[in-house]
Amino acid sequence: MASSERERLEKLRQVAAIDPYPQRFQPKSDEVFISTYCKAGTTWTQQIVHQLRTGGHMDFDEIHEVIPYLPFGDIEPQIPLDTPQPADPRCYKSHDTWETVPKGCKYIYVARDPVDNFYSLYLHTHDVLALEEGVTTDDFYFEGYESHVRTVWNHQLSWWKQRNNPDVLFLFYEDYKEDFDGSLKRIADFLNIKLNEEKERVVKEYCSFAFMKQHWAKFNGHLQRSHESQTWHSPTEEVPIKYGKVRNGQGGQGRQLLSPEVVASIEDHWRAAFKDYGFERYADMRKASIESRVQ
Repeated sequence: MASSERERLEKLRQVAAIDPYPQRFQPKSDEVFISTYCKAGTTWTQQIVHQLRTGGHMDFDEIHEVIPYLPFGDIEPQIPLDTPQPADPRCYKSHDTWETVPKGCKYIYVARDPVDNFYSLYLHTHDVLALEEGVTTDDFYFEGYESHVRTVWNHQLSWWKQRNNPDVLFLFYEDYKEDFDGSLKRIADFLNIKLNEEKERVVKEYCSFAFMKQHWAKFNGHLQRSHESQTWHSPTEEVPIKYGKVRNGQGGQGRQLLSPEVVASIEDHWRAAFKDYGFERYADMRKASIESRVQ
């Protein structure tokens, strides 16, 4: 990995290590944080929540205009947090842990298979930092990510501890894929939004992979990308978005495309993080969560 790439990854690591919201934002009790790990279904969840509260509103340039992002560190939000939103409840996006997210409202968390999550994050980082093509997944993982303060296993553990908190809805990306209707109902119930037949039809259409792919520019993060590139000193504004946030709607690619060493390391770290719960792998956590819903 070139020294310039290491410097940019180190800058990203330093920014993420800062307490992101030092007493400068206090949400109201009826507001909602979509607080997920990066590339775990955040954009999809933003669209689901936005369509649930509006029933078909698409009059925005990019999703962050209507559900603004509270970024890491001392980066100011690219959309002022007091900007009027199209409907209630007011929502915000975050990639923070439970320990540092602003308290006092409702929270939606989405977990994703950590191997797939890492691979998707690797592709996303090409867009965010305009990494050179020579930076392999092994380079990115062993020379940067593994020692990152905000790894997927630590992030999931932080929110898993809050799974029984009545103000937290803990969801799974894979459930979106396998049981979208059920996931949609859980979110609607959590937000106290009534679904009639027509609204459900519109929400399902507008939150489908085909629809979001067709309207790719509304979900590609260009507002966030331009804003954060100034802090991370990357030439992203000069480089076309290669992967975007609505990529192919597939799961399971991580184990197919990552090296066995990276996959084994991710799974070992995840297992160590969740040792107090006795889970051997992510699928065990998801199974336990599903079983608890039907008890």
